[in-house]
Amino acid sequence: MTGVTGGLGRQMATRLLEGGDRAAGTGRNTAALEKIAARYGDAFWPATLDGTDIAAVKDTIDRAAAALGNVDVAVNNAGYGMFGAAEEFTDEQIAHHLATNLTGSRAGSARRRSASRPEACRESSKDEGEVGPA
Repeated sequence: MTGVTGGLGRQMATRLLEGGDRAAGTGRNTAALEKIAARYGDAFWPATLDGTDIAAVKDTIDRAAAALGNVDVAVNNAGYGMFGAAEEFTDEQIAHHLATNLTGSRAGSARRRSASRPEACRESSKDEGEVGPA
């Protein structure tokens, strides 16, 4: 699950862990990840991750699967919206937006699909989200 260091991602991870499930969680805030790990111990597998780094996304999924075994559900909670006319944004803003919301997410879905057949959930507190097969 991406984006577990705050907001909706943190709440989803906490609910799963408190319900007795194991979870792999990623985020950019290492201190917040360590705090969750300290509370839930071996049930939580943390990793600092920049979702725009495709190689890191693939490596993190592989390491999480090796640590936890079969991945039943994958949640991509990382992402953000941009609001305004397309011509108002710089090329760099658009490239980062696509890398965060599309490229990294797609790389993660492809890697999960090759490892097993989990259900994937694309959810964010900043957009409407989608749920469906990976």
